This record gives sequence, C-alpha cells and structure tokens, in this order.
Amino acid sequence: MIRRLMKTFFYNLGYKVSRSNNPLRTFGESLRQLKMKGFKPGTVFDVGVADGTHDLYKVFPHAYMVLIEPLLEYQPDLENICSQYTGEYYIAAAGAEAGKGSLHIGNDARKSSLVRMDVRGGVASTRTVPLVSLDGLIASRDYGEPYLIKIDVEGAELVALQGAVGVLEHTEVVILEVAVLDRGGETPEFCEVISRMKDYGFVAYDIVGAADGSPGALAHVDIVFVQEDGRFR
Repeated sequence: MIRRLMKTFFYNLGYKVSRSNNPLRTFGESLRQLKMKGFKPGTVFDVGVADGTHDLYKVFPHAYMVLIEPLLEYQPDLENICSQYTGEYYIAAAGAEAGKGSLHIGNDARKSSLVRMDVRGGVASTRTVPLVSLDGLIASRDYGEPYLIKIDVEGAELVALQGAVGVLEHTEVVILEVAVLDRGGETPEFCEVISRMKDYGFVAYDIVGAADGSPGALAHVDIVFVQEDGRFR
C-alpha cells in the first residue's frame, strides 16, 4: 500500500519509480551494459550529431569518433568534440552514395530530415547538402574495428544504411532511432526497420530513449541492434 502511494506521488510529479534491476535502461545505461560485456569499439560512426551524443563518447572515450552532421551551424560543436576525443567530422548527410541531397531544415534544427516534410515544428527552409556514404569513408581510410554505428536522422536511417553495407560487415552494434507512430513520407516504421536489420544480420538487443508524441502515444524509440550470431547473443 505504502509503495503504491509513493509511486503514485512521484508519478504525479513527473517521475517513475522502478526497481534497480528493471531491464528498461537509459541510453547511457545501455551503452555501459555493452561495455561491461567487453565491447570496445575501435571506431564510432555518429550519424546525425547536432551538438553531440555525449553519453556515447563518455562510455567509449578511446574509440575513434567519425562525426557526420549536415548542418554547418553545428560545426563549433563538432570541433569541440574532436578537441576532447580523437576523431574527425564531416559537414554532410549520410546517404546511399556520395553526392548531394535536399535537407528539410526544421524550425527546431535537430528535426531536419532528408525524407520528411512534416518535421515537428514545421520546415523553416530547404538546403542542398553534401552526401557521403559510410562505405565510401572506409574505402579511403583505415578505421579500427569493430565498429559501432549510431544513426539519428529523422526517418532517413535506412537510407544511410544503404550506403553502409560494407561497414556493417565489421560492425557489432547499431543504434537507430525508430518511429512507432506513422510520421508520413518515406519514414520507415518499426516493423520495416526490424525486418531490414534482420536482412543485414542484426537483431534487436535493447530499447531505450522512448519519446512521447501527440496525443501522448509513443512516437519513437532508440533500438540497439547487435549481430544475430555475435557475442551478445
């Protein structure tokens, strides 16, 4: 009775009380769990950086960071990250192949997308940006293995992976933002992403970073994928 009252009290304040062994983890907790199991990526590909995926860098500070972000406005953040960790950055979006693409920039720049016109807060402008492929990057550089790939690009996650088929052969962990609600346009939904990752040889391992949409339904989650036949299975 007392426990239920306490949980209700904190829930009304906007907090949730759960057991310490609850399998639902935060993004940082999930990364630390991978590290505890012995995962040490040689290279981290952070696709869709904005001002940084700081939990990722803190948990794996000795990995080489390859930062890919299409908005020039975030260049100071990219430079700051590379001053703290070993790595490099590209002012570009990740695509199926190198070239140019039209980026729909949201009023909230974090919501910019190659495939969505209905970004949250509305589209402020459209800008032509360079496109790079992850396969193209590894063809010209000798990056340490294994790889970790994190992609958060507002619906274009599978587009980025089309240009990373070779990279995936040397990747143990892939973290994707995955839509649960229908976002419209070419944005893949949950079942399509799970199926495509299965085709690539990856299966879901953890679910973190849940976000609510309107009217209060689950909008998207971050899913941690691992090799189907890899060490984590």
